[in-house]
Amino acid sequence: MEAGFSSARQTRLVLNKRLPVAAGLGGGSADAAATLRLLDRQWGLGFGTPGLVRIGQRLGADVPMCLTSQPLFAEGIGERIRPIFGIPRLPIVLASPPVQLSTSDVFAALDEETRSPLPPLPGKFSYPLDLVFWLRQTRNDLSDAASRVSKRARAAAKVLARDRDCLFARMSGSGPAAFGIFASNAASERAAARIRDAKPSWWVVSAVAGGS
Repeated sequence: MEAGFSSARQTRLVLNKRLPVAAGLGGGSADAAATLRLLDRQWGLGFGTPGLVRIGQRLGADVPMCLTSQPLFAEGIGERIRPIFGIPRLPIVLASPPVQLSTSDVFAALDEETRSPLPPLPGKFSYPLDLVFWLRQTRNDLSDAASRVSKRARAAAKVLARDRDCLFARMSGSGPAAFGIFASNAASERAAARIRDAKPSWWVVSAVAGGS
């Protein structure tokens, strides 16, 4: 419909999924974003990122963020986004136990009490620790709700937070996956190895989060 075709076009897409399902990492939204980009290029539609973002808003709240692929500040349910700059590159570890949490179930368990706004976002974080200090003033409102759905929702966040090299850890999205921030790539890789040894059934990767 958006492309203006009078008849449907067929495309075969093979997806090699490397993220765990229902972990709160936005994997489904990222898959949708990748598919939109592929079709835009394959069919020569010329939508570009702005046009695909408009389409992506109807597919899921996180799809526009995945299409933009840069640090963003999101409001509403994620449909109002704006780029933010001055974010340093961060060595991280992502970890997720073999638990799947339905996003709709977590939101259904969310307490609708009034919440205070987040602290103002600085114009720039000169060092990774500056971002860590700011994050410590923030929260993930879905943490308590996820814990109501599953007692294991915060398991990964707790394991990361206990690691001797971890600067900051928190549940990602609606969980149960969590991220930990580290001072160096070597530190994040050592931590990932320790967690894999201690939790062989978990999905664990070390990576570097792109800055802006």
